[in-house]
Amino acid sequence: MSLKNILAKKRTFKTQLTKLRQQIDDEGVLLSDLEVLKSKFKVLEVDLNSTFDSLFELSTEECIETFINEKEEIDERILEVEFALSRKLTKEN
Repeated sequence: MSLKNILAKKRTFKTQLTKLRQQIDDEGVLLSDLEVLKSKFKVLEVDLNSTFDSLFELSTEECIETFINEKEEIDERILEVEFALSRKLTKEN
């Protein structure tokens, strides 16, 4: 896969992560919806990690630091989403 395609996938996955967080934060979200969101989150987490692994393999020395920093930021967002989801699931049960 080309670097251009991987970067496009990364942008798409980042957008999906943001939308997922918004859905989790919705006050009217049902328990059944949270279970579906949990499944989507796990798939998205794997996809993001795989995408960054591919980026690291294809990156030049000049770009690698930028991608590492971005990966760290996304890892923080993933933890925030995971925490929010766990909190909501606990509250709903």
